[in-house]
Amino acid sequence: MAYEEDIARWLQEAAEMDAKEEETLPDGRSPKEVAEQKIEQCLRYDTTNGDALSALVGLYVRSGRGPLVMKRLNRIVRDNPEAVGPYRAIAAFMRITGKLSLAVQYFQNLLAEVPETVKPIIHLSLAELYASQGNLGELRTHRDLLAQYPPVDPLLQGMLYLEDNEANGILKLSEQITDDETMKYTLWGMIAEAQGDLNNAGQYYFHVSNQERPTWFALNSLAIMWLNNKNIEYARAYLERAEAIAANAPEVWLTKARIYQEMQLPDKVRAIKQKLISLEGCFSRTRKMAQRMLW
Repeated sequence: MAYEEDIARWLQEAAEMDAKEEETLPDGRSPKEVAEQKIEQCLRYDTTNGDALSALVGLYVRSGRGPLVMKRLNRIVRDNPEAVGPYRAIAAFMRITGKLSLAVQYFQNLLAEVPETVKPIIHLSLAELYASQGNLGELRTHRDLLAQYPPVDPLLQGMLYLEDNEANGILKLSEQITDDETMKYTLWGMIAEAQGDLNNAGQYYFHVSNQERPTWFALNSLAIMWLNNKNIEYARAYLERAEAIAANAPEVWLTKARIYQEMQLPDKVRAIKQKLISLEGCFSRTRKMAQRMLW
């Protein structure tokens, strides 16, 4: 549809605004206000868009309006029971607010109630929640059930396989991607990374970085690689590009903290470290990396 490109652009613009430091723009609005308006513009065209709803969840929770956005999501689910986007946003809300046990119970109960078309997104949500809890056994169970369906969210699914370096799972996932070169190369980078082949991983991610719409994961991975090579300038450049796409991804926060650490800015490191370690919705792998690298 013609408006899909508009929605993608508005979400990109919203992410860039959300990543800005709090300041007053020339028109008197704050960046967060502009971000919210861009997201609402997306939802006027597609009320169940999962990316837009998840972005809205982040903004609402950070501004103390969590109950309001949850009420809105429940209403959208009621009116659109076969739409998958609202369920993704509900999972995001429960992760961000640390309601992991409640979320697991909620989505487990849904498996017996939702139409077959919605079950893949429920399995994806459960796999993501179990990854946040560090429960690899249940993560694998729902990851394997999800693999019986066409890809739902290839980037997230790849990250779930990367939680325990399951390269074969990422390979099978990549074989199902036939019309998205950027995603395919991102997944190939993950495969190489899972196998410990960082040289090839870097080449795949670099290819992604030159595409019109690169994935934040590839850009963040390149930032980490440059950081490991003590090139702060390049690391910051790639991080800024990743942050413009996914300002609130915990993996991006971790990279930012490591860059601040190299720049000897301990107060900024400490602030991000505490946020990561206390964030229950953060993947267990990322939280452990924060604990190991930032003490």
